[in-house]
Amino acid sequence: MRTPLRHFMVAAAVSAVTLTALTGCGSSSSTSSSSADGGSSSAAASGSAGADAGGSIPLYSGMALSAASSDVDTSKYKSDVSNPKIGYASLNLVNSFQVQRSKAAELVAKEYGAELITTNANNDANTQVSNIEDLLAQGVNALVVSPVNSDSLTPVLRRAAQANIPVIVEGTDVQSSDVLSRVFSTNDTFGATAAKGLCDLMSGKGKVVMLRGIAGVQAETERYDAGKAEMEKCGLEVEGEAYGDWNYAGGQTAAETLVAQFPEIDGVWSSGSEMTRAAIDVFEAKGRPLVPMTGECENGFLHIWQDKGLKAVAPIFPTWQTPEAVKLALKALRGETIKASYSLELPAITDENVDQFANASLPKDWWSDGVVGSDGKLENYLTPDQVKTIFS
Repeated sequence: MRTPLRHFMVAAAVSAVTLTALTGCGSSSSTSSSSADGGSSSAAASGSAGADAGGSIPLYSGMALSAASSDVDTSKYKSDVSNPKIGYASLNLVNSFQVQRSKAAELVAKEYGAELITTNANNDANTQVSNIEDLLAQGVNALVVSPVNSDSLTPVLRRAAQANIPVIVEGTDVQSSDVLSRVFSTNDTFGATAAKGLCDLMSGKGKVVMLRGIAGVQAETERYDAGKAEMEKCGLEVEGEAYGDWNYAGGQTAAETLVAQFPEIDGVWSSGSEMTRAAIDVFEAKGRPLVPMTGECENGFLHIWQDKGLKAVAPIFPTWQTPEAVKLALKALRGETIKASYSLELPAITDENVDQFANASLPKDWWSDGVVGSDGKLENYLTPDQVKTIFS
């Protein structure tokens, strides 16, 4: 028997549901609720025989619908293929965030009898285009794309659409009529939310350095531009910046460079948690006081935050965008109506609620990125056993 992911359904009238961040050790819900695309089902029934037999595939509660989202008729994509192949064109597999999203996508594909074929662009737009061409040549039935750069994808996505292959984009939006549906948490919102939180922690005064992600990646540029603009708007002085490649080693090198260059640093804006962990270690190694910093919902960072009494804020960019995009692709192949857009704007983790997110029983590489509805029921996307299997 397959071990089901813990999928919750969100009511179609999501304006009536207030989504807040999920704790890492919250209780589960067993109540019935409507799915995002209509219908009603037990919240824990996603892995039931009914779903495997071709019933409607439920979406996770975090899939809050954007106000402007419209229904998409997928009837022309309906297929009788019993074991569909889903191509996943990832932008990279560089850190634990990417590992969690790709492994969760594999679990979803397996749960619904599909094969997931994953490619790694290693942050190169041309490589990603070639990878998608290879996936099309392999005869995938649907395509999920996490873009390196949206502009470069237009021609190859057009070829996919012309071949009647449903295209789902996740993580970063692509403005193209050839995209059937999109699942994304905007990177500019991520950058601005982190900056606003840092502004509050620093009372709008002081000197800040910025730890950037991977040069040339659209998501990185969007986070940086929005974050810098917001900090300058609130009165913070951006002293310098360095690329840390969204991983610990790169973040360590970047932080060492910035600490050596600037004797006065009052705050750190970071585009990713592993770089923030590295910055904390560098500050301590150099005998510098820990200053307010931004990070993400990586469990290891959350525990450091707790243990050291760090002043921090962490926007949530959920890993489950990818497995939910896989579900949308599968729904399209079943001819189920989906939405054109799913906007994932989750509340940030702050000093006030960090204790809810950190989970000492789970690996430090796990990303605590769940949601909770207005009923107060909390649930993570993955079960503890699934998390431990992914990061064993």
